[in-house]
Amino acid sequence: MKKTILATFSILAVLAVMMVSCGGASTPKTSLKNSVDSVSYAYGVSMADQGLAQFLEQAGVITSTTNIEYDYQMRMAAADSTQRIVLQKEMESKIDSINKINGPKLNEFIKGMKDAINLDEESAYAHGLSIGVQFSQQMLPQFNTMLYGEDSDTKANTDQLLAGLVSTLKNQNLAISKAEANELVQGEFEKAQEEQMARQEEELKGQYESAIAEGEDYMAENAKRAEVVTLPSGL
Repeated sequence: MKKTILATFSILAVLAVMMVSCGGASTPKTSLKNSVDSVSYAYGVSMADQGLAQFLEQAGVITSTTNIEYDYQMRMAAADSTQRIVLQKEMESKIDSINKINGPKLNEFIKGMKDAINLDEESAYAHGLSIGVQFSQQMLPQFNTMLYGEDSDTKANTDQLLAGLVSTLKNQNLAISKAEANELVQGEFEKAQEEQMARQEEELKGQYESAIAEGEDYMAENAKRAEVVTLPSGL
């Protein structure tokens, strides 16, 4: 179930991070008036405990306090009563500091979560968010890597990408025709691939040249030894 919840919330968590708000996001008031309220509340607790919190930690949205709690619990188990009181206060102080750091980030996440969870699943806005996440997290990074390489500072211009995308969707006049655009992108991909292959060949050539030079040096040095007989082949 934990893996399922992690997968389910992957997109929601990313959406929430993207939907940054300047305002805060308070915790909704708990009011368990019937069985539906109770099971709904329990489901929220379960989702957070069995996957969502871990995902947010892995995504760098929040910092975990688990290691601190575990470390201090182990230390307190081996301490006397006086030391346990001191260690308990230290642990609470450190956890409180982390909670204060996590607070603003969690407010952003909760604001995004509230907005996303109340969207009509068929709304155009919801689909726009979903596609935007795919562009941001998958398609653009792949595009940049394929075209410019992993270590390059050159990135796609997202404003111009959106200009081309929106103009096409709205059937507006295009600065580059659809056919020309497809040819341009394909041509740039092929050019980048050829350049990458050329770089790899140069790197391999350099490695082989170094190995050959080392071998020749070894043979020349070895031939100088009196006990070594050099054959006509040079070996």
